Amino acid sequence: MVFRYVKECSSNVIDKFTNVVSSIDIDSCAHAICGGALGVLSYDFLKNFMVVGVAGVNYYGEAHLSPWNAWIHTMCMPFTVYGMLYWIPALFNLREKNAKKIMTILYHVYGGHYIKVDKWGALMYYLWYYNVLQQAKKNYTLDIRKLDNKNETTINTRKYLLKKGLCYSGYGLIFQEVVGHMIGGDIASRPEAVLNAIVYAMYFSANHMY
Repeated sequence: MVFRYVKECSSNVIDKFTNVVSSIDIDSCAHAICGGALGVLSYDFLKNFMVVGVAGVNYYGEAHLSPWNAWIHTMCMPFTVYGMLYWIPALFNLREKNAKKIMTILYHVYGGHYIKVDKWGALMYYLWYYNVLQQAKKNYTLDIRKLDNKNETTINTRKYLLKKGLCYSGYGLIFQEVVGHMIGGDIASRPEAVLNAIVYAMYFSANHMY
């Protein structure tokens, strides 16, 4: 009886383990590892061009001192990033499969860089922007299929995806600048800090409250 029970339990465990392993997307794991590694390497590379790490985050924070402005960025940056995940693949005229690869790699490039800044901060970034990544993947695919069903040309499909992505990113940034900076009383975004903002805006938006 005992041997039979152990055998059945072992069989169930093996079956469950097999199901879990078979459900793992190997490609996604490879892209995540590749993106994370690039992100970690970017930390030292970017030192040649800008202030990185906690000092880089603090530099970005100098233009976002009011709680109002900081929270506006927390609420609006996901829309800006969503747009970026659209227009970057569209810029290279990528179909849904390769677009998803690029989105995943970009997501983990930032995560890898942020791990070098602070592991807790990186975790908060991963949690805050995970749904943004998933929605971008899903909707990019749906939009391409919708346009394919309408027999749209490749050029028109690319224009549509580019326009949609740029609108999300552009309107999100304008809203943050006008409603966040101006109403919040902070200084305007600094042209010389554009690279800093590209690197640390997401980190700040997910971590300024801690």
